[in-house]
Amino acid sequence: MKQVVVILLFLLKLSAISAQVSPDSLHYDRQAHLQPVSFEAKDFIGYKIDKAFNYEAADTAVDWWESFKNWLGQIWMSFWQWLFGDIKAGSFIAFLVSYLPYLILLTIVGFAIYLFVKANPGKDFLESKAKGKTFLSEEEKIIEKDDIKSLISRALENNNYRLAVRYYYLLILKKLKENDYIDYQYQKTNTDYLAEIESKKLQQQFYSITHLYEYIWYGDFTVNHNQYKMAEVDFKKIETTLNQASHG
Repeated sequence: MKQVVVILLFLLKLSAISAQVSPDSLHYDRQAHLQPVSFEAKDFIGYKIDKAFNYEAADTAVDWWESFKNWLGQIWMSFWQWLFGDIKAGSFIAFLVSYLPYLILLTIVGFAIYLFVKANPGKDFLESKAKGKTFLSEEEKIIEKDDIKSLISRALENNNYRLAVRYYYLLILKKLKENDYIDYQYQKTNTDYLAEIESKKLQQQFYSITHLYEYIWYGDFTVNHNQYKMAEVDFKKIETTLNQASHG
């Protein structure tokens, strides 16, 4: 029995001693051999060129537009400070200075729109389109609307025989058109009209006056009275043929 009691007392004493040992105690290994770590500059070269390890703030380039706006802003603020002195934040003047540029811009845009609407550059075009107006060339206008006989007489009165030849040729084109020998179009050439005429006699006569007309008008040839009279013979021949065809 004594032996059992002794054993129990020994165990209790051992537990008390264990409880007194701090769990946060540190143990030092005095047997380890520690070596200092050294670094060389070449070891950092790879990190220097790697963008992932670049922690410097990037320089933000200011473009010309931002510079221009900043410059205008400084001038704007300088003007108001010169006018009112120091401007307190939150005051009416500060509010006015901040929003006045936008009001001025809106006013300019609105005025430009007003001028554009008032001028109405598309008005004439739309009206002419609605009315079905056709813009004719000088040649088309003469053939479609003018009294060519009167134009020939006026040119002869002024001794402008070259112009009289031109009018006479346009008169023949008009008669060919009215008698359905040709489909007159301004963009067509005289050769096109020659090919459209089916009558051999009329075709030959038209070829003769076309040769005269192109030589005199496009060749800038000066025509006197006698030369005009010679050319007039060919013009009268084809005119007579066309008049006979229209009455036949």
